Amino acid sequence: MDLEVESGTVNDVPVTGTGISVNVFVRQEDGSLNVYMYDSLTLTPETGEDVTIVIETMGIIEEVE
Repeated sequence: MDLEVESGTVNDVPVTGTGISVNVFVRQEDGSLNVYMYDSLTLTPETGEDVTIVIETMGIIEEVE
């Protein structure tokens, strides 16, 4: 999925930005859930100096209802 910030603020500084979000969930044979989530967002403040925020999470959820 594409991420887009058309008009936002960080610490009262106006920013725009684009990025991606990927979420993968795979149920294992034992019923647990293998989870991978990745978000990357590059923000550009008025100064023109890009800042990239990356959040990556991996793990296994043992009990899923």
